[in-house]
Amino acid sequence: MSRAGTAVALPVALLALALLVPLLIARHLQGSHTRGNVARSVRSAVCGDVARAAVAEAWWVLEHGSTDSGNPLYLTLRGASATAQTLTLEVPHLAQMLAEDPQLAGYKLVDGKVKVTIGPRNPTSVRTREGIADVRIEARALHEVSGLARVVREGREMRLALTALPAPFDGASVLVLDARPLVGDQTNGWMEEAVSIIGQIANGVKSAGGSVVGEAPPPLIDDLDREIHRFPAKYVVRSSAAQIPDLTRIYLWPKIEAAHRRIEALGPASDLAGQAASDPAGTAKKAGQIAQAHSALLEEAKGYQAQFEEVGGPAAEQLMALAGQLTPQEWRRRAFFLFEGQGASQRLLDMLDGYARESPPLSVSGVAFVDNRDEPLKLKGRTFHGRLVVCATGLVDLDDVKVQDPANDLLVVQAEGVLTTHGRIDASIVVRGGVQMGADTALAGSLIVAKVSTGDQYGGKLDFDASRQRVMRDNLDRPEMFRVAFSPAATSREMTE
Repeated sequence: MSRAGTAVALPVALLALALLVPLLIARHLQGSHTRGNVARSVRSAVCGDVARAAVAEAWWVLEHGSTDSGNPLYLTLRGASATAQTLTLEVPHLAQMLAEDPQLAGYKLVDGKVKVTIGPRNPTSVRTREGIADVRIEARALHEVSGLARVVREGREMRLALTALPAPFDGASVLVLDARPLVGDQTNGWMEEAVSIIGQIANGVKSAGGSVVGEAPPPLIDDLDREIHRFPAKYVVRSSAAQIPDLTRIYLWPKIEAAHRRIEALGPASDLAGQAASDPAGTAKKAGQIAQAHSALLEEAKGYQAQFEEVGGPAAEQLMALAGQLTPQEWRRRAFFLFEGQGASQRLLDMLDGYARESPPLSVSGVAFVDNRDEPLKLKGRTFHGRLVVCATGLVDLDDVKVQDPANDLLVVQAEGVLTTHGRIDASIVVRGGVQMGADTALAGSLIVAKVSTGDQYGGKLDFDASRQRVMRDNLDRPEMFRVAFSPAATSREMTE
């Protein structure tokens, strides 16, 4: 190349270099900035993952603590106060990972804990302990070198509900509200008539030929001056007996009616006076039979009053008012499991089968509401584990239903339709639409009859353990009788810097 050509090329090359160097410097700086943005983005994402992991573990800590009676959270979450409260929770699994994983070096959870805020509990019943609260968990994760941080907040619904019969129904082996249909509207009149006639016979039935004294035993005469105890207009039958060997005894009216038919078969006592003159001995014998028949009617009534506690007047009205706690609407408000629409009964059974198939089988605790008005709910040959209340709006058939651990498990079944029982029933039953109890029924729990229906049949026997049933001890709620549950899905979720 000539000098002239070289002289021309050099300035061009220098000019090109002068233009290229700034471009290279700019590209280098841009690459460094891009790499910085990528690193910042990665660190920010990791902070978000750490915060989300902390929140997820905190939910696990809460749920585990709510079922472990030895965990302080067990009582905290079941607190009697419905006011808001704030907690801090450690998340040990995440803390261990942050300490041991070199890829997570420099990342930490601010203060090493998460913040839990439990909002005010909105009541779902007359018991302040029962209700629904919003729970929010907040976790702050930090990258110490860069100072980057992310905050994750997540909310869920917490439900607290009683999984047993509410007081005062929990302390009764038998409780029948508005029990007058069991006693019969004519019973009081027949009792008064019996006392009057026994008195006439014992004191002598006057006749033209003298008087006839019936062959009445001394106890009858001794009872004549004793005022009979009338069944009150508002009548509740209650018993707290540990054992009732014959549940047919609850239904007094058939026995009273049968006793009165035997009286009627003997003829009116007013005929005795006219027969005394012609047949004194026969009339005396007949008078004794009439007295004995009336006495048998009184003994049925007195035996019933001795076996079952009588609650009348304002106390009975108060109990009937408290029965509002047993309406299906109340149970639905407190329900953990809702089964409504076509196939509701089968979906409950499918859920129970699913829990039972787990290894080991999982307990089922809470309140299950089953709208089965179009199909019966049949619980046959099942063993329950946990504390469960089942409220069904239709027919229920219980046949050989047991609990796995009688010392800790508890089952309550309520039916708005006819409730039928056979075999061993390890449950308290609440009758609101009629009952048919087979003679082979062995009920290990309470019998609560909110409404007596025409054609009801009571039978079998009952064993009642008040220590298992009562929801209070020393005037304080027993925390194990309440179940805590968190909604499976978040009600709110956000992540901020």
